[in-house]
Amino acid sequence: YDQDAYAGADLQFIGTLQTNKVKYLIGKVSLIQSVGSDHLGKAIAKEAAKKDLCQDILIEVNIGREEAKSGLLPEELTSAVEELSALPSLRIRGLMAIPPIADQETGNTPYFQKMRQLYDGLAALDLPNVKMDYLSMGMTDDFREERLRHSLRRGGLVPPGRCPVFTVFIFHLPGKRCPESHRR
Repeated sequence: YDQDAYAGADLQFIGTLQTNKVKYLIGKVSLIQSVGSDHLGKAIAKEAAKKDLCQDILIEVNIGREEAKSGLLPEELTSAVEELSALPSLRIRGLMAIPPIADQETGNTPYFQKMRQLYDGLAALDLPNVKMDYLSMGMTDDFREERLRHSLRRGGLVPPGRCPVFTVFIFHLPGKRCPESHRR
């Protein structure tokens, strides 16, 4: 990045982030999509404040309660968001989750529904520095499976479409036009 290889691009970070690496991202990425603890959120806020910036983040939720995955458990979410919302150098833009591998019967629909409930609950709190307009969940295969499942329930066929090989699908909510950088 320091060599301007991505000049003009909207860079976002998704993945595991160690607190000692936060300083390398602040001011270089528009959104950190995987803030899975209040400790990490505070580290991001501290570095952003040093640079007199406000960093946009998504809070990662461990919706499947998987030991191998990071993220806040659903019952920890509200208190963590309330605590982080008090930090003026952070702006919480929404939630992010990667659900467990889907079973054939129900797929990941229950996890996606629970994420939407959590999202709506946080949005209703109307907290400072919280602008709930992103809900990022699942991987490409989750999206394909949900489209197929939804289409089969309705008795139709899935129309052919292009899905990026390595991406989450992001819903820009509620009723706002998705930024140009997120359209495909």
